[in-house]
Amino acid sequence: MPMPSSSSSFSSTIRRLLTSLALSPSPAAAMSPSSPEPETSEAEEEGMGRSDGGGGEGGGGGGGGGGRVLSYGEAEYWDARYVEEGGAPYDWYQRYAALRPFVRRFAPPESRILMIGCGSALMSEDMVDDGYTEIMNIDISSVVIEIMRKKHFNIPQLQCILNCFSVLFLSPLKFTIH
Repeated sequence: MPMPSSSSSFSSTIRRLLTSLALSPSPAAAMSPSSPEPETSEAEEEGMGRSDGGGGEGGGGGGGGGGRVLSYGEAEYWDARYVEEGGAPYDWYQRYAALRPFVRRFAPPESRILMIGCGSALMSEDMVDDGYTEIMNIDISSVVIEIMRKKHFNIPQLQCILNCFSVLFLSPLKFTIH
């Protein structure tokens, strides 16, 4: 994605992106990133949620009982999911080895990398192993940030912080965003 020419248009682009990502999936769709999206009942679409806690077999659910459906855009959803998964690493798209040619083409190792929504992915670790020297991992989940801080305490090239809005809109630093 080409970088906007001004910081205000960049901020506007990021806000639109974050707003579009805050859509609420149905509870069954939250089971895993590769699950097909099931039919959604009218009650779920109206925000009434499911009373069984959602999720079904082996899934993170996201409902939490009581009829409230959490969305991917809510920290509570991700906190519960990372607690349930015990901090196991998970790369949503591909491992870094598969993406390496594309990443290196647009962001050489001397780039300052901002990893938005890092989760528990191994990509940042793999990038450090490949020579990247400055990667900032951000996520809305305090649970996964604490897991990542403990896991990477001895890797100075990686920073893990909570609350991406302060980094994106208040930081004077320039990043290559992935």
